[in-house]
Amino acid sequence: MNPVGSDLPSRRDRWIPWTFVLGFGVVVAVNATMITYAVRSFSGLATESPYERGIAYNRVLDEQDRQAALGWTLAPVFAAGRAGTNAGALTLRATRADGTPLVGLSVAVELTRPVDAVAPVELVLHEVGEGLYRADVTLPRGGQWDMHVVATAGGDRRDLRQRIFAR
Repeated sequence: MNPVGSDLPSRRDRWIPWTFVLGFGVVVAVNATMITYAVRSFSGLATESPYERGIAYNRVLDEQDRQAALGWTLAPVFAAGRAGTNAGALTLRATRADGTPLVGLSVAVELTRPVDAVAPVELVLHEVGEGLYRADVTLPRGGQWDMHVVATAGGDRRDLRQRIFAR
């Protein structure tokens, strides 16, 4: 015990400042771990030459307006196969603005992973009915995939980008 009037802390109170030091040490260690994981998992730029792409944005908007004027509707559906596999079928229904089926299209699809560097999966969909196009696909990994569909007929072209999930 401290004598009366002494300014020295008692023995049992000396641990209190060390708890603050220990607490800050834990925070620094956790932050260092999170920074290490973030730096090691960064895959680089998601877009090649982002500055040039930004400058060309008006051309992108003009292309979107041109495609919207076509009135084509593309409705893709990914149907998973057996549980536990990454196989399935990609089906696309293509219609005009009035709802009639679009026949005779050339349909190409590219599937890319948004979160890691897996090689893209490229498909060509074949017409299986009036306005219905299909291809079987086996993905190297389950999870989220970005799908880029390009449908062409003559000089007309319609692009569609959509995210799908494969189990």
